[in-house]
Amino acid sequence: ARGISLSMTAERRYDFEPWSVGTDQLDTPFEIRVQDINFRLSSDAQIAACGVAILAAVKHEARALRDSLITRSLVETCILEQNTLSDAMATILTSKICSDELPGSQGRKALLEAMRLHLSSPAVLRGLVSD
Repeated sequence: ARGISLSMTAERRYDFEPWSVGTDQLDTPFEIRVQDINFRLSSDAQIAACGVAILAAVKHEARALRDSLITRSLVETCILEQNTLSDAMATILTSKICSDELPGSQGRKALLEAMRLHLSSPAVLRGLVSD
């Protein structure tokens, strides 16, 4: 098997696909991995893999906020308990629109599910990831 090198060619492209399944486990900083991705021309699978990496980076940073009584609940609910970037964004947006104390939790659940569905579509996820 060929060894994987992190060196870049003169065109600023890696000699491996930064978002492929085989290299997702590389200990490469997120900022380095994302700087050369073309969000407009990348495949939906590459964008989805980038979304996974973004959520992993956000979760890594958010873990430190669990130590505070002020931020623990918000971080756990909105970030650490979420499985996808779309789920995290839907949870955050729904919490801003619907208060937990308002009656009509069915409406909140319906809004959350609608947002999760919409934000996970390939075109919208592409926008979330590229932003």
